[in-house]
Amino acid sequence: LIIVGRRGRQGIEEAVLGSVSNYVVHHAPCSVLAIQGKSA
Repeated sequence: LIIVGRRGRQGIEEAVLGSVSNYVVHHAPCSVLAIQGKSA
């Protein structure tokens, strides 16, 4: 199990900049739990 945090980037910003957590979710050989952080 891999646990990763997310900042909450969405739309164009995430499409352009990408996301490490998104990559891990789609490429990890095991289960992944992505935790959304609270807004500041």
